[in-house]
Amino acid sequence: NWLKFILRFNGVLATLAVVAVLMPQSWLVWCISNVEPGLQVGLLVSYLSRALSLYALLAGLLFLVFAEDVKRYKAPIRTMEVLVLFAIIAF
Repeated sequence: NWLKFILRFNGVLATLAVVAVLMPQSWLVWCISNVEPGLQVGLLVSYLSRALSLYALLAGLLFLVFAEDVKRYKAPIRTMEVLVLFAIIAF
């Protein structure tokens, strides 16, 4: 039950990244300039921020799917656990 709750909670939070994936370019520039003042938001910064947000969105959707049947998705849950830990260590 705790694992289902954790997967659903993280899944819902991560799916909020859909806003960053779909927002207009002017909003993205404004958000990035508030987080990192002085950074020029060119093509690369825009691409990387949207790609990272898309990764979070897809991970959140997978968490929501895995939360439906924890026993059935035991192996993919462990794989996602390792991938998320690597992503946390990398940042």
